[in-house]
Amino acid sequence: MLGGVGRGSLLASLCRGWSSQALPAAFTASFSAEAVARTAEQPSTSGRAAEVTATKAPAKDGSGSGGRAKPGAGAPAAADTAAQERAAATAAAAAESYIAPARLSVFAQHFLQRELMLKLGPRSWDALPRLTSIEATIRSSETNLERDVVEKWELLLHSLALEVLTGRPATFTAAANKHLTTRAGGVSVKLDALTDPDAAYGFLEKLVYVLLPNQVGFEGVPPPQLYVPPRRDPGAERAAARRAVADHRKDPLRPHWTEFKVQNLLSYPDFEEQFSLFEPLAGVRLRVRLGLDAARAEHAAALLSGLSVPVLGGAAAEAALEELRQEALRARRG
Repeated sequence: MLGGVGRGSLLASLCRGWSSQALPAAFTASFSAEAVARTAEQPSTSGRAAEVTATKAPAKDGSGSGGRAKPGAGAPAAADTAAQERAAATAAAAAESYIAPARLSVFAQHFLQRELMLKLGPRSWDALPRLTSIEATIRSSETNLERDVVEKWELLLHSLALEVLTGRPATFTAAANKHLTTRAGGVSVKLDALTDPDAAYGFLEKLVYVLLPNQVGFEGVPPPQLYVPPRRDPGAERAAARRAVADHRKDPLRPHWTEFKVQNLLSYPDFEEQFSLFEPLAGVRLRVRLGLDAARAEHAAALLSGLSVPVLGGAAAEAALEELRQEALRARRG
């Protein structure tokens, strides 16, 4: 046992053992190590991180003042560590923001084009039929409102439903009377399959594999038909004439289209989580219009069949086309 005096003298000797130089050196070494770790964690924008780390490292004698490090001694290791951490951070950010493309889009680009090339035998890849656009429309006359023209605020819930389905903003369709600026005939979303294929093929994928198989009475879509610009649109006619003159291929691509109805909008699984919000839309019909570029209507039908969209034939096809013609006549009459 040591007495009080003995313990005091022992503590005093231990404190004297830590000289005025060794104690600051220990703290300096610890803080320098922490600074090196922080420098390695933070990516450098000027490219001088390795140089600063090398010049600020403490000397081996623990004085902390240490002169400038030898060039190339610790810089490569620090630079490699910083580069690896930056690469890891970039890869992690890319993985978090990555959205897988639509499976139907990948299938169309890598498999369906080859099948169509073998089946149709065009002269080049450019002559293959292709999907150009998908337009989803809700007409006010086919809703619970049952009017051809309604106030725009009455279609806000319908507009939100289309945005949920497509992931793109909806627009109001203009009324026949251009002076009714506060009214609309419906809402629609047009997806460009050429510039935004993921959105277009993603919507078509849900339509083909989820909704249409569960729709009662659905047998297929009308056969694609050639799109004829309206006579009251001379600009479209001139543009089509210029494209026809500039196209020297044997079978130039021409715009085709087909249109069909989805009887119940709420059949989509997208509304399950918020069904109470969209429940007033029960029974609302959704019109889907597919735009295609093909040399012939048969080629466009082959493309739709490859995309798992059934195409009507025979008497059913004639009846569907006649219904579309009657609807077009009623729309022109206003």
